[in-house]
Amino acid sequence: MDLILLVSVISLFITSFFYIQFRRFVKKTTNEQERILSRTKKQADMIVDTAHTQEEELDESLTISRKRMVDAFEGQVEKDAKRIEKEMDKRLSEFTDRVFTKVDDHIAETLTRIDGELTQYKKQKMDAADEHVHRIIRSAATKSIANGLTLAVHEEIVERSLKEALNEIGL
Repeated sequence: MDLILLVSVISLFITSFFYIQFRRFVKKTTNEQERILSRTKKQADMIVDTAHTQEEELDESLTISRKRMVDAFEGQVEKDAKRIEKEMDKRLSEFTDRVFTKVDDHIAETLTRIDGELTQYKKQKMDAADEHVHRIIRSAATKSIANGLTLAVHEEIVERSLKEALNEIGL
């Protein structure tokens, strides 16, 4: 029994020794795990912080890029609008020139025609007035010769007849 007791005690010592070693190993492993976990958590926090920083930088970069694109687009739109405006001004000017040329030609033709018609109308009126004056002078001359009037009376009759003729034809 002594042997059994001795084996039991030795077994107990060995078990205790292994238990203590195991506890040290577990404690050491636990400490290592906590250290690794702490380091991993710090690294994860750094990664998250870096991701936030990169996200902010990316947002800022995208904002700047978007602004540049919008500015470039607005610049292009402005250039296009000015080009279109110049083209429209040119076309409108050409169209206006063509219209004014046609209108000027038509006015020139109309003025030439009216001038000819007016000249013809004046000639007709003058011919009619001359004919009327000749009739009046003949009539006055006939009266003065028939009555044997003096030159002064004859002139007065002709003058009165001419005034009446002018009133009749509206001159």
